Amino acid sequence: MALSKLTTDLNIISPLDTEPNDVGGLTAAQLKAKFDEGTNDIKTYINNTLTTEADDTLATKAEVQGIALGQIPDGTITEAKLVSALVTLINGAAQTSSLIDSGISLSDAVKTALGLSGTKYVSDALILIKSLISANTTLANSKAGITWGSYTGTGTYGSDNPNSATSPFAPKVMFIKERAGDEGLGIVIFPSLTKDYTTGMVTMLRGTSVTACAAKKSEDGLTVSWFSSVDQYVQFNSSGAIYDIIYIG
Repeated sequence: MALSKLTTDLNIISPLDTEPNDVGGLTAAQLKAKFDEGTNDIKTYINNTLTTEADDTLATKAEVQGIALGQIPDGTITEAKLVSALVTLINGAAQTSSLIDSGISLSDAVKTALGLSGTKYVSDALILIKSLISANTTLANSKAGITWGSYTGTGTYGSDNPNSATSPFAPKVMFIKERAGDEGLGIVIFPSLTKDYTTGMVTMLRGTSVTACAAKKSEDGLTVSWFSSVDQYVQFNSSGAIYDIIYIG
């Protein structure tokens, strides 16, 4: 909220008579008090209004220091760390291990988006993701290309209600996960996208087959837009749900 302004009239002395003792009838003590009145009004505002609102509204030094800026020191991103984090995300998001065990095959549209051919399964998609990470380990250690963000779902879906997300750099892969739910894991392979909507997002849904959303990227390669004609859940746009995004470049 906005902090309250000091609106008290501090013109205390100028309105007094030229001879406040004789004309205004002020005693010496009352006249002295007039000189202190404005200062005391300011002190009251600071102590009783400004600092109280600031304590309730502004973050403390400790709270500010606790904010993650999304900056990662050079040389700290290793393949093991990335793979471990992604496995945790995938397993916790959609119980992917059970999907792999069940041998669910990828659709032709999903295989095209991932650059795969032949009979492929969810496990093949994850192996591809791991290989992309492995291939870029050296680059990631020299200049980490990883950041994150979030958005809140609106409950809409379809070509007239696409979602979009923008990365500060041109990513290779983007992951989407509902923070508190189990809608699964969304994976966007940026090199497979064009500037027109094509089937380019893989959606791993818990307990169902793998489906795909239509997606496209912007001219500068920073923004991806996507939609599903199925429902808000497949589009990762459930009303009021918070979704976390990880970009890897």
